[in-house]
Amino acid sequence: MSGTEPPGSGLDAPGARRHKVAGAWVGYLIFALMLMFLIVIDAQAAYDREWANFAGITVFTLALLIVPTGGLKWLRRWAQARKPPTWLGCRR
Repeated sequence: MSGTEPPGSGLDAPGARRHKVAGAWVGYLIFALMLMFLIVIDAQAAYDREWANFAGITVFTLALLIVPTGGLKWLRRWAQARKPPTWLGCRR
């Protein structure tokens, strides 16, 4: 070891990375259980024909799906792609 290696390139660096990923499944499990719970409540509201509750729970569930999963970035890119380029502006 001459000291020219970047910091954290030892044998413990991959183990540290693996430790962070190993604990991520708990967050995903909690997120999935919350979404399943909201879907069941939403289905019950639709079955009871409580359309205001159904709409509110649906919007809340979609927000929980779009924001943390990066769907917001995808929507922004999609909206920007639909805009016409500025160089095609109407000049008279």
